[in-house]
Amino acid sequence: MRVAPWLALGCTLALAATGNTLHQDKMKRSLIFFPGDEVGVAAASDAALALPENLDLNELDTVGLSRVNAINNITDFAKLFGLELPEEDLVVRLGGASQVADMATCKTELQTVQLELPVEADTLYYPTCVRVEQCGGCCFGPQLTCRPTSTTITTVRVLKTAVGGSVGVRGTGRRRRRDTVPSYYEAEVVKHETCQCGCRVRQEDCNLNIHAYMESECACICKNKDAKAKCEQQKNSRYWDNDSCTCYCRRPVDCSSGEFFSQVSCT
Repeated sequence: MRVAPWLALGCTLALAATGNTLHQDKMKRSLIFFPGDEVGVAAASDAALALPENLDLNELDTVGLSRVNAINNITDFAKLFGLELPEEDLVVRLGGASQVADMATCKTELQTVQLELPVEADTLYYPTCVRVEQCGGCCFGPQLTCRPTSTTITTVRVLKTAVGGSVGVRGTGRRRRRDTVPSYYEAEVVKHETCQCGCRVRQEDCNLNIHAYMESECACICKNKDAKAKCEQQKNSRYWDNDSCTCYCRRPVDCSSGEFFSQVSCT
């Protein structure tokens, strides 16, 4: 069956137009960022932060604190909060021969570490401390600290010198100086591979019988919330202890012999 030339040409043009339309739709879709897209997240992270009213960076939320703790120089800090840096000539007029400071951010650096060595009589170890890569640096946020996220165990060899027993010198009555016995001893030291600003209080610091760990707040939260709320309503005579999740009397008194003070009635 022969197809008319004009019909074949029309089909070809229609298919080309359809292909162009699909290509344009695909290009348009590639310019749309959906939640979870890395580009969309990166664009959101470029937005400037607002400085707290009292200029205390510790009052930023966890997202803001993580962004502050990720930078280490004045230029990035100014960009993060939308600040204008002083002019260079003004800095020079004010005696600006000093070096611009960088923030000591949380990362691995050489730290002095005491070796865990046995305590033995008449035995000497050397050296007793070494420098090894461990986490150091500052973290904004009172609930955050610089913590290792991965570690390895390194074995180091130190000199162990022990003193043997002394022996007498025949015919003199004197004792010869005791002999020393040198050897090597292997000690283990922890090396930090990676670090980040993490919670000071962690889940293992909580008593999970009475606490629930809130990672977003870096805190152990008492499970008995009703008891805490009731206690805080009596703040003039009672106070709440978060460590024990117990309500205590503010002014306990000493009782006479045979009596005891009640934390229930505060008498």
